[in-house]
Amino acid sequence: MAREKLSTKLKNLVYLWTKNKQCYLCDHPSARYLCQYCRAYLELDYCHCTLCSAPTTDNVTRCRHCKTEDHIHRIHCLTPYRGLSKALLLRIKFYQQPHLLRIYAQEFALRLLQSNEEIPTTWYCVPSSSKSLFQRGFQQTNVFAKLLKQELIRHAKDSDLALASLQAIRIHALQQRNKQQQQHHLSRKQRHKRRHTDYKVEAIHASHVVLIDDIITTGSTINACAEALLHAGAQQVDVWALAHTP
Repeated sequence: MAREKLSTKLKNLVYLWTKNKQCYLCDHPSARYLCQYCRAYLELDYCHCTLCSAPTTDNVTRCRHCKTEDHIHRIHCLTPYRGLSKALLLRIKFYQQPHLLRIYAQEFALRLLQSNEEIPTTWYCVPSSSKSLFQRGFQQTNVFAKLLKQELIRHAKDSDLALASLQAIRIHALQQRNKQQQQHHLSRKQRHKRRHTDYKVEAIHASHVVLIDDIITTGSTINACAEALLHAGAQQVDVWALAHTP
């Protein structure tokens, strides 16, 4: 696992040095990690349910399959889990390419700053199973959260948001009480068995917190995690995710 962690750090550094001002995917000159041509394939402006962010054929207030429960205030997803976004996330999770998370971090940061909404300073990351963490060598939600904080601070000068509030962001990891199976091996029925008691959280003193996940499928995991955060003292939980399955 130590070797996996070392290679992860080296890959991130190599991409920062060699891909400066170039698209991560096609090497086209670009001020962002993705050029405008590759960005178009991410479907950043996809039609979605405004409540749960699930992909829909048209923008709707609440979709008929919406699984959002009362303990989640709002869900923000960057992309639908299909096409280029699906390919990138599979590379990140199963082919040791965490540097690609910078693409999502930059796009998410710019979207947050452009919205001028309050950015909570207390973040929690949905944990990976111990087996996934051992095989992968990194927890993708935690890596994304750190990169997102970096990108927010980096681009803050172009917004009205106070830099001090971004530097005050603290990232925490939820802990699983029991050994969990890897998510991609579970059926929808098995995923819906998630309970807030599956996760351990220290007392929370912030009223508004963010829960960070990579891919939302049934919503059961984020619902269980959000409920655990509320039980620990949070009053409002927003969810930020990289992708939502159709």
